[in-house]
Amino acid sequence: MSTGVSKQPSSHFRDIPRDECEALPAAQRTGRVAWNAPDGPQVLPVTYGVYAGDIVFRTSPHGVLAQLGIPTKVAFEIDDIDQAHGAGGA
Repeated sequence: MSTGVSKQPSSHFRDIPRDECEALPAAQRTGRVAWNAPDGPQVLPVTYGVYAGDIVFRTSPHGVLAQLGIPTKVAFEIDDIDQAHGAGGA
């Protein structure tokens, strides 16, 4: 009996060289920062820049990120947005 599930890998993920990885953030300006808050996962869209090799973005001193009182591990994702048309990339 077939389960209909392919055993072939379907992931489009691949390892990328370090120089390509470091160049990707400079190609966009919109991303998401995510962290695990006491009340569950939080994801916040941000506009960002690259400064001295670091991802930087501004936030309000009264916003949710400013309320993190201790150093917190976060994830950062770059969104693929066509800046000229204001549309997401595929």
